[in-house]
Parts: sequence; structure tokens; C-alpha cells
Amino acid sequence: MKIIKHNPMKRNIFYLASLVLILKFATLSAFAQQSGWFWSEPLPQGNELYGVDFINSNTGFAVGGSRTIIKTTDGGSTWKVVNCGSSESLNAVHFPNASTGYAVGGNGLILKTVNGGNTWVALTSGTTSILYSVFFTDADTGHAVGTSGIVLKTTDGGITWSSQKLSTTGRLTSVHFPTPTIGYIACHDGQIFKTTDGGLTWHSKNPSYTSERYSVFFVDANIGYSAGDLGWIFKTTDGGENWSLQSSGTDVILRSITFTNSDVGLAVGYYKTILKTDDGGANWVEQTIPQGTLTSVCMVDQDNAFMVGRDAEIFKTTDGGTNWISLLHQSTSVMLKDIVFPSLNTGYVIGFDGTVLKTTDQGVTWENLPSGFTYEQFFATFFTSENTGYIVTQNGSILKTTDGGETWIAQTSGTAEPLSSVFFTDPNNGYVVGYDGIFKTLNAGTTWTNVKNDITNSLKSVYFPSASTGYSVGDNGAIYKTIDAGLNWNEQVSGTEEYLVALFFTDTITGYAVGGNGTILKTIDGGTNWIPQNSESAVYFNDVFFTDASTGYIIGSNFATILKTTDGGVNWIMQECCTTAGSSSIFFSNALTGYIVGSNGIIIKTTSGGLSAIENPFPSNPLSYTNLQNYPNPFNESTTLIFDNPEGYQYKLYIMDLSGKICRIIDDITTSEYFLEKGDLKEGFYFVELKGPNIYRGKIIIE
Repeated sequence: MKIIKHNPMKRNIFYLASLVLILKFATLSAFAQQSGWFWSEPLPQGNELYGVDFINSNTGFAVGGSRTIIKTTDGGSTWKVVNCGSSESLNAVHFPNASTGYAVGGNGLILKTVNGGNTWVALTSGTTSILYSVFFTDADTGHAVGTSGIVLKTTDGGITWSSQKLSTTGRLTSVHFPTPTIGYIACHDGQIFKTTDGGLTWHSKNPSYTSERYSVFFVDANIGYSAGDLGWIFKTTDGGENWSLQSSGTDVILRSITFTNSDVGLAVGYYKTILKTDDGGANWVEQTIPQGTLTSVCMVDQDNAFMVGRDAEIFKTTDGGTNWISLLHQSTSVMLKDIVFPSLNTGYVIGFDGTVLKTTDQGVTWENLPSGFTYEQFFATFFTSENTGYIVTQNGSILKTTDGGETWIAQTSGTAEPLSSVFFTDPNNGYVVGYDGIFKTLNAGTTWTNVKNDITNSLKSVYFPSASTGYSVGDNGAIYKTIDAGLNWNEQVSGTEEYLVALFFTDTITGYAVGGNGTILKTIDGGTNWIPQNSESAVYFNDVFFTDASTGYIIGSNFATILKTTDGGVNWIMQECCTTAGSSSIFFSNALTGYIVGSNGIIIKTTSGGLSAIENPFPSNPLSYTNLQNYPNPFNESTTLIFDNPEGYQYKLYIMDLSGKICRIIDDITTSEYFLEKGDLKEGFYFVELKGPNIYRGKIIIE
């Protein structure tokens, strides 16, 4: 996309208006976090964390994958997700004061808050480089560093950024200023850069060793430390002119180092490594935690410190590191494969390593039940009541419980090959499918019979919309149908050779099948014809679920792909999610309450049908769009919409209010800027969309 340049006055107006906008709609944004898709497991969230900063012993922030920002105001006892939902990661966060904070990450991303981290606005950095570290000496003056030796500086609180390139092709991993004029940068190639003029010029201070550097921290203008590869920790006492290698006692990568005074410091890294010194680094003592790949540490004082890690870990100490408490509440970290709710309150999740989770409070809490089959990989589950359910496994096992998952008994399946799906039409009649075909029970699983064993394709899913009519899908576009309760199965023509992995029917003749390369098939005649639906995606779809004849959901190979239709599959709209981890299964317990499970023990939930309070509800179907810029915003009488249209293509503008009503349509826009007048629009919040060769979306506020 071509970058449109504006004059500084307009940029300042737009920036200040944006800050007003996020402050005005802080409550709305907070509600949106809970009204779209939000975390059920683990808590407070499940994305990797890369940076942590605390203002005091109570108030702090951590940042990580999918633009995640979490905040605590009670010393880590509880956390609130204040920002998430993008492919970019945030790598570092820094608060120069209690109100103003900055976070940096992928694709040149810089976020700023002016209200203590409750809401954040994206700044224009002028780069697409990955930014790894940020440090501000006051609310307005700061630096961000990243790939290929790039250094960004602002003196106006991020309204403008100047860029310079240091004499390295390596990535700059850490920046720290002990005084407003003296600063240091660590480089991945082993160099340490220093400035004595507030970042106008930088000079390399090469240590004797050229190991990778991940972190730099200075106690004052002269005494500083650097940590990185091979467990190496370096110390300088003369402002970086000379560096001495200290004995850390470890050879693992150290990702972060910090000091609370000239004597007391911590360094953390891979393989749950925590090092502490009480004598300025003369001796480093290793401390222990149960698990974790640690990425960042922040010391509030000699007693209180916090660490975060790649597996969403958050640890806290209140005794200087003698003991560490995990602040992450997680039932399991394994791959979760399937979820089902036999009632509104009671649900079950199954996964690898014999994992069974159960909730009786709509996913508020989850209990890890011992299945007794620790070495089995569970693939699918089905419950005929709150207490009676079945699990099929990778080794061809069929397990049954009649006491709500407390105990599981293995049944004789007749195969040792993987079983992929299970479905019961009533308490006695059930079906499982897999590598060896289709199996059926007439007696609640006491015996199983292979009713279709001449199938050359592995079957992945089975679904019965009625007691007699059922369907199964699998590899190479295979679809089979029965109309006599599984006695006979006939192959249907799917029109695709893509793998089909899931299906759902809203009645006996209307159904959907999804699979590889963005495949969505629909039938309205019981499978006589399967019509491809336009998903505008090439991702691997893993599951499909409909809450009624019109409303359905499809999930892809990761949580970043959640599609929703409200018109029976004519259009599919991408929903925003709080993570990009792998996803496996989706289930709705009623029209609005749904759950998705996936990798790393992740469970996300919605109580609004996946619709965020500030989600754009336009009926168009783009799986990607560009943010529409406009200034001023908020405005009283008029605003200017800015988008990329040098060829003069025709665009149509839609303006919609929060209720979903389209308030205005403007045709034949052929310029790159459009002057929008308030006219008869009332005061309030509106969504805007420009449709043409590309899609542009934004939000406007009329005062």
C-alpha cells in the first residue's frame, strides 16, 4: 500500500483526536474485550509474553503475541486483558510515568496509552521493521530499536519519529537510558552502542566477546550489565569502555537482565533459568521454578519482582526471589482436540495425553479429570447426557463414562487404527469413523460392528441429522451418506479432492462440509449436489458449527480464522480473536454462547455470538481489509477520509450506526481523499466502509 503523507499540523490534529477517541470509548472498548471472543483457559490469557513493566508493586503490564496487553492493579492477583487481536506481537512495554506508556512490536507497531494503560492507540512509526525494545526518559522523549540496526526517536510523545541506522545489520534487542542524555543499545551481533547526546549519535563499544546480546541495563551512567547467549553476563564500571565477563554458572540463553540498585539484580532466560546477585554480579545464584522459557523480568524493589515467558507464564516474588509464585491459572497445556456441552452449564474438553477437562459453570472454571489413559491421544468426544459420554482415540480405542467423566471404561472397537469422530443419535445407537471405515453400536457401546470397511479414504467426521440419515467425510473429498441408519452407505460426488475434516447439518438435506485449502461445501438436497462456497481463504478449516439454519461458524487451523455467516453461508465474515494459536473444535451451547479449543490448552469463549461491541458489522465478506484514516475524529461538522486510490477507481461509502442500520450510502467516490459532512447524521459512534477494488474500514465519532 502506498503511504500517504500529510502535513504535520494535520497529523497532530489526527493524533490528538485519536487520543480523545480512545478516552471517550474506554468503557466501550473494555466491554468489547468481553463481548467478542475472550479467554476461558488459561487465565489471565494464553499468548506468549515477551515484555513486562511495573509502575509500582501493584500496577504493572505485560505484552506479547497477538498485540496482547494485560494489566494488573493488585500486584498480579488479577489481570485484565486491555488489548489483543492481531497477527503482530508486542515485544516490549515501558511506562515513563503512571499515565503514559508505550509498547512496540512487529511491523513497526508502536502503541501508546495516556490513561494508565486502559486504552491504547497505534502511532505512525514510519517503519515496517520489527521493534524489540522501547525506553522513554520522560513522557515525550523516547527511543525504540529493532531489526537491521534501526533506531527510532521521538520528542513529542510519538506524534513524529525520526529514524537512523546504526553501523550493523544485526537486530537491536534492547535499549536503556540511565540519564536523559546517556543511553545504551544491545545488538544481536555482540555490539553495545552508546550515546551521550540523547540519541543524536551512537558509537559502538565492542566488548571482547561477540556473543549475541539480548538485554542491557544500567544502574547509573557508568555501571551497567549486558546478558545474552551462552549464559554470558558482562559488566562495565566505566560507561561501557570496558566490559568484564562474569561467571553466571549457566550456558543457556539469557533474555533479560535488570537491577534495583548497584548490588541486587536478576537475569532470566531459557529452560526456567533465574539468576540472582546480591553483590553487583560477583556471584550469581540460580533459582528454580517448575517450568518456563522466560523472556523478561522487572524488579520493583529488592523484594518484589515479576517475570513473564513464552508459555504465557507470569511469576512473582515478594522475598527477593527466594520463592516464586505462578500467576498463570491453567488446567493443562496440551493440544485440545474436541469440545461438547451436553447442557448449558456442563461441558467437556478432550485432548492429547489422555486429557479430559470438565466445567459445570459455563467455562468459568475447568477441572482436569484423570482419565486413566495418560498415553492415549484423544481425538473426539460425544455425550448423550450430562453424565454419559464417549471418547475415540488415535489407537482405535473407544472409551465410555457414565459418571460425568470420573471414570472411563475401554470398549472393544474392533480396530487399532485411529478413530476421528463419534456421534450418537440416541443413548443406544452410535457411530464412529476413522482409518478403517465406519463402526456402529446398537447397545450404547457394549459391542461395535464395522458397517463400512471397503472405504479407501480415511474418514474424519460423522454426523446424523436424524436417526436414519447420516453423512461422513474424509480424505480426497470423500463424502458418504446413509438413509437406513448406517446399514448401507453410498459415496457422493463432492467435486473436490481436498481433505474434508468436518461437517454439520441443519436438517436432513441442508449441510456443510469444510476442509483443506479454504474448502466450504454446501448441499440443500441431501448431498445430491455439493456447491462450493466462497471463503476467500486458503487456510485449512478444522470445524464447522451452526446454531440455526442461518447462523454458523467455521474455524481454521488457528484462532485467527473464525468465520461467521448469518445468511446460510452466502457470506462469511471474519471475526476478531485474542490469539493466533492453533484451533481444533468449536461448539455453541446456545445461540450466543460458544467455545473454541486448540493448542497449548487454550479455550476461548463468546457470550455474544462472537460479535464485539465495536466490531464492524458490514455485510460484505472481506477476510482482509485496510484501516480507513480520517481526521479530525471526533468531529462536529465534517471530516476527511483518506485512502489509497491513485488510479481513480470507483468506491462506494457506507455509514452504519451501532444498531446495524445503514444511515448513508455515497456512490462514485474516485479520489484518495473524501470530504464527509455531518449532514443529517446524529451525534454518536458510526462504522464506515469504502468498497471498491479494495475494502477500507474505520470508525467515526460525531460530537
